[in-house]
Amino acid sequence: MTCDCAPEVVKLVSRVDALERQLAQAKPAIDEHEDRLDDHERQLTAILEDVREVKRTTATLAHDVNRLANASTAQGLVLEKVLQNTRRIIEAIYPSVAVEGESHG
Repeated sequence: MTCDCAPEVVKLVSRVDALERQLAQAKPAIDEHEDRLDDHERQLTAILEDVREVKRTTATLAHDVNRLANASTAQGLVLEKVLQNTRRIIEAIYPSVAVEGESHG
């Protein structure tokens, strides 16, 4: 019994051989791209960690700045009140003396 599919098998084997040769030729380029992709993934991971660290630092700084702004505002209000009271005392003791400077009250 003979198989009349032998020419088809020969063609398929020939195509497989040609594809294997092409793959063998392309393999170094594929490997290089794979290595470069791995490098890029490591770099991206490092960059993302840096971004997270910057966000953490920024959040800490923002909190500290807000806290200092609140403290300085409160301190400024206290100093303004001291200044107003000092002006009142001076003006009460020495009515003829005009206290210079801005008055916010």
